[in-house]
Amino acid sequence: MLNDAGIDVDFEIKWMSWSNYDQTISNMISSGEEFDIFNRDIANINNYALNGGIYEITDEDLENYLPGVVEAMGQSLVDNCRYNGALYATPVAHEFAQWRGVYYNAAIAEEYDLDMESVKSIDDLDAIFEKLHEQAPDIYPLDTKNSENILMVMADEDDVNRTPNMCLGMDLADDAGGVYNIWQNEKVVKALHKIREWNEKGYLFTDTTADGNTMFLKEGKIFCHIARMKPGTVEQYSSSSITFKKVLFDETSTQTFCDFPGGWGNAISGTCSDPVAAMKVINFAYTNRDFIDLLVMGEKDVDYTADGDGVVSWGDTGYAADRYGDACWQMGNHYINSVTQSQKDTGLSDLGSQMKEFNDSAASPKHVGFYFDSSAYTAEVAAIANTYGEYYTSLILGEVDVDATLEEFNENLKANGIETLLDAANEQYQSFLSSK
Repeated sequence: MLNDAGIDVDFEIKWMSWSNYDQTISNMISSGEEFDIFNRDIANINNYALNGGIYEITDEDLENYLPGVVEAMGQSLVDNCRYNGALYATPVAHEFAQWRGVYYNAAIAEEYDLDMESVKSIDDLDAIFEKLHEQAPDIYPLDTKNSENILMVMADEDDVNRTPNMCLGMDLADDAGGVYNIWQNEKVVKALHKIREWNEKGYLFTDTTADGNTMFLKEGKIFCHIARMKPGTVEQYSSSSITFKKVLFDETSTQTFCDFPGGWGNAISGTCSDPVAAMKVINFAYTNRDFIDLLVMGEKDVDYTADGDGVVSWGDTGYAADRYGDACWQMGNHYINSVTQSQKDTGLSDLGSQMKEFNDSAASPKHVGFYFDSSAYTAEVAAIANTYGEYYTSLILGEVDVDATLEEFNENLKANGIETLLDAANEQYQSFLSSK
């Protein structure tokens, strides 16, 4: 397909685990290993660029090799991705804001008469979880560890630079207080007490050796996730065997550190031997539906089928079944992806326009666009990340006494320089506000 379009390359996709993704990319860059294109949130890509590991995209490159990116995304959004005036990534066409709520297994809700329409807040889940646990003790009501940005939903907590292990957050509801230590924030502490309560009642999936996502998405052994969402989230994860539905705590979308600068992006490694060819491939992913469908769903009539109207469906195995949930938001111009049967059945045949409306109507906290440059504090960042790793999982699973664990956690964060990071981040944030 690429060769037919005059792009003379051999192209291969390599999927890597999220658990060691950043370390793998960092090692590849630092060792000088040759590779071409990768994707990550743009805040992290900019971090890689600080050490010279990323190809800088010039204005001439945009004009000559990436015009489809600019046309699809708009010049202003492309410019949002710049760091200190330089561009290191192209923004992927996806959501640039978030809803917050719960998505759940519709069949389980129906079988056990769980009134999810009554859920308007976190506390409303108590009755749902109690009823399900009593009737079906072999089904876990909730998986907190794999719920996407659960503290964002439960505590308005927005991870600075989309980097939770830096332990710095801002409040989506009221960011006037600036950057704070996540693990001292009152809303976060309250959320952790609620998680602990659910754990003690037996509502949570806590087996870290098992694949919770498979149990939720494919096996129906976990009922719900508390998570950030967008138009198409439940359709993204629904399959021929399991249908998901959602309830929202607030129907106003909000921009977060997950979304800016530029949200998710495609970047070219500084070790790439032919950046021009790499840019041509990226541009093709923003302009050619067949190619972006290939990246997202695999090979037509092998991994998926399309009806006479081009509506796509697939079974429980193959590339589409395995990768669509991950691939459909991180590859290129997903506004032009073919419509899936699940999207059509739920009124999302025009998902691209719905996503644009969702993005355009989003609320913008004052800190949207802020990026904390931590390059002068690498020792503190590393020590704090290690400390985070010691405590996070047990807290988010509700396995430990909250107050005692947080006291010890915060003592160690203080010893490892959290106050230095807080002072630096808030100084930069005030400069950011002054420049707006």
